[in-house]
Amino acid sequence: MDNYPQSYEQPILRSTPSGTVTNEVKYLGPFSSGPYNAFRLEFDLESEVGTHTLDEELEYFSQANGEWTAWLDGAGTQIKINNYADGESGRRYILVGPGVAPGGDADGVLIVGTTNTHYDQLIMPVWRVKQTIGGTGVSNVLSASIYWLLR
Repeated sequence: MDNYPQSYEQPILRSTPSGTVTNEVKYLGPFSSGPYNAFRLEFDLESEVGTHTLDEELEYFSQANGEWTAWLDGAGTQIKINNYADGESGRRYILVGPGVAPGGDADGVLIVGTTNTHYDQLIMPVWRVKQTIGGTGVSNVLSASIYWLLR
């Protein structure tokens, strides 16, 4: 592990406009965790137009069934960025990895503020982000990065 930086940023989107869409699903990734055992996934919804919702959920590639599968926390709830409702914008993140949710609930989930979440669990080797843009005639500008961590 001495050959790898303790952390680094992997930009995914940089002020990227969605174009005008209506109820669309996009996928970001796949991402390989490599030697890292934790990550912080951060989104910044810079602007939005239209009646709009934005959901960012994690999926992993299951070797058992050869399919993309919802990545669940200890309570069986899909790991995700706190959804953006109509009129909301700004920066949100999730932090996933062993020991990242001290003081969390029994399922290893810690809510930080009202929009950020820490998930205390091992990360999947290969995963992606399922992005659902809801509404009609929606246009947004979004930035996103993964911060890979060795803990």
